[in-house]
Amino acid sequence: MKDITVTEIIEITRQANESIAYAETKFQYLEAYKEFNELILEKARAGENSIILDFIYNSDDNHGRIYASSNGGQASSGVYNYPNYLLSKGFNVEIRKSLGQHGYTTKAYFISW
Repeated sequence: MKDITVTEIIEITRQANESIAYAETKFQYLEAYKEFNELILEKARAGENSIILDFIYNSDDNHGRIYASSNGGQASSGVYNYPNYLLSKGFNVEIRKSLGQHGYTTKAYFISW
């Protein structure tokens, strides 16, 4: 077991705070996130602590689309950095297998708070 010093804890805390500040600067709120933020608020008001949003990512052109519903519907574009935005705000984001039916191969963001 490694003994840790107060100096090491201070340094780790400083680095973590710098990372958060950097992430908050780099991944700022975009109007395209409004729909998803409202879904999160709706779930939280209902007493839930997580939501699943299906997504498609095309690595050829760095293009990501997120679905507001697992039952299909229109996917929102221009939201590639939405998971990073949520992480910078303290949310937990995991990538999981999607159970949705969209006509494309999708994965899902499991977002919790």
